[in-house]
Amino acid sequence: MRTIQSLDRGLRILEYIADCTVGLRAADIARALDLPRTNLALFLNSLIEAGYVIKDPVDGKYYFGERLHDVALRASPSRYHALVSAARGSLEELHKRFDENVMIGVLNVSHLQIIHRLRSTRRVQLTSDDNALFVAHVTAGGKAILAHLGKERIDAYFRHADFHAFTERSLTNREAIEAELETIRRTGYSVNRGEYEADVMAVAAPVFQRERPLAAVVLQFPSYRHREEELEQNAGYVVAAARNVEAAMTDLRLGH
Repeated sequence: MRTIQSLDRGLRILEYIADCTVGLRAADIARALDLPRTNLALFLNSLIEAGYVIKDPVDGKYYFGERLHDVALRASPSRYHALVSAARGSLEELHKRFDENVMIGVLNVSHLQIIHRLRSTRRVQLTSDDNALFVAHVTAGGKAILAHLGKERIDAYFRHADFHAFTERSLTNREAIEAELETIRRTGYSVNRGEYEADVMAVAAPVFQRERPLAAVVLQFPSYRHREEELEQNAGYVVAAARNVEAAMTDLRLGH
């Protein structure tokens, strides 16, 4: 089969950057893909110009850009089909117990992306755009994943994070967010007490793959329907659901 060599190289560079959870220096990319540095610079400049790659002005490393996020978002139903299949049974059990919104989400660079959702059947429901992205550190699901990322990935997140206050409960500085992430690592679950929308609460637990956070199971509800003292008990069910998703992934050989 005949191929266009320059296109093939560009796609290899793009795939390599997208597959990495940390920023990459040009030397790292050139070494991994066995490309001359001069040729690589031309490819990177073209990808930056097109919006598929960004270069951080502080650390000089390359990350995949917003345009690639958009492409990934459009492809997400097929990309996450296996994960959703593994999670479906656990999410349905959680939904049956609470009849509240139950979701599984993944980290899309600096945002939580919901890839599957079961909606409450109650008269008063919480609604949102199925394709919406949510700033990670003001959501339970986003915090559950962030808490277990490595230092370099967390540093990259904070360099690009949106720190504006969505509500009076939003955490708006790195110190406060990192203290919250430490609590999440200790308890095993995260809570959103109206940080993104004032009257919406959520509890979430991370789903791990090969000891790395892959996704988060989220239970979301109007704040008036669940008391503060119920959160710990509710969180236990969410954590159990996350562990069941991991077991289902192993059964489907997704965890290896």
